[in-house]
Amino acid sequence: MRARRKRRLWVIAAPWAIVEVNISAVLDLSALSKRQSRPIVVDFLDELYRLNRVERHVFIEETYMYAPQRTIGPEMAICLGSADNFVRRGGNHNLGCTMITQRSAVLNKDILTQSDCLVVLRTLAPQDKKAIQLWVEEQTDEDRQKLKEWYDSLKELKNGEAWVWHPEKPTIYRKIMFRDRETFHATRTFLLSPKAATIKLMDVNEFIEKFRSVFEPKPKIEPKPQPSPTVIRLLEPTVKTVKETPNPMTSEPRHILGIKGPDAETTVVRQIVPNVLLEKLKPTIQLPVDLAEPPTPLVQVLVILTNHDGRDDRWTGSKIKKLIRDHAWQVNGANEAIEELIRLEIISRQSNNYLRFYRDRVQVVDRSYQVRAT
Repeated sequence: MRARRKRRLWVIAAPWAIVEVNISAVLDLSALSKRQSRPIVVDFLDELYRLNRVERHVFIEETYMYAPQRTIGPEMAICLGSADNFVRRGGNHNLGCTMITQRSAVLNKDILTQSDCLVVLRTLAPQDKKAIQLWVEEQTDEDRQKLKEWYDSLKELKNGEAWVWHPEKPTIYRKIMFRDRETFHATRTFLLSPKAATIKLMDVNEFIEKFRSVFEPKPKIEPKPQPSPTVIRLLEPTVKTVKETPNPMTSEPRHILGIKGPDAETTVVRQIVPNVLLEKLKPTIQLPVDLAEPPTPLVQVLVILTNHDGRDDRWTGSKIKKLIRDHAWQVNGANEAIEELIRLEIISRQSNNYLRFYRDRVQVVDRSYQVRAT
């Protein structure tokens, strides 16, 4: 029990030390079982989420262990909740996250759908390809037959070859080949290779000193003796009239607000600092919607957004354009219309790169009129 308490204190202190000295670190849990490592991950992610304020990126290896699709028992549920909160809301604290797993099928889908970029290497299992398919079809409106051919090609990728897919701007859809490792990797093949003999271990003394300066108690500094307080006597202000050279514009004497001191007269000059009132005007833009004529791109986007019954914070540019095509409209100018709505603060771009539509900023007025049937 004591060893477990010490380990918990260390894990809670580790994020604080990392944030305090602003260093990169690796939390190695490979020697621990799943049951032992999950509480450590919960404490570490929660504490880092609470403390961090600068841009920082976290890589979670074997993410399915801490964010599984199926949870058994309260321990797994608590770990999933911490990982879900870290991935969904970490952007508010300048935290980015990369989830690494060999089994896409067993990774929690609520977390998988938060990803903005997909890096997929050779995938053989049909269940894992199905999980990738769900993510891809949510992000793009490509032809299903082309996507099926792409899914089948994943099993033919070479070692180190991967597809990188980033559907939002800047759009990336490219097959790449990762270079060979230049750092230490504890595999039999690497340890027997000539490159293993050329790698030198880094000196960790500087790293240890940085941690020691954070963990070890700092010496107490005796407070300096404070000087005796200065007594300030407030004198009653008086208004006096001084007859000097008259103002050339008027013949009236000048009035000076002054304070009489014990020995001499003192004049107090006060600076008047005005407050600033900023009025935010919200003009109303009237956009007639006549479905008999092709509407403008701005009207098209607004019709799509206002008629949607789902969530208003999960929009993407590709999703809006897909619904525009479903109305048999042209998508030319849709990107410019989205940018214009962002400028008008009717749409905002969130930290997770999704678009949020503020429905209360758009007022829909129905007006009926008669048309003659032919």
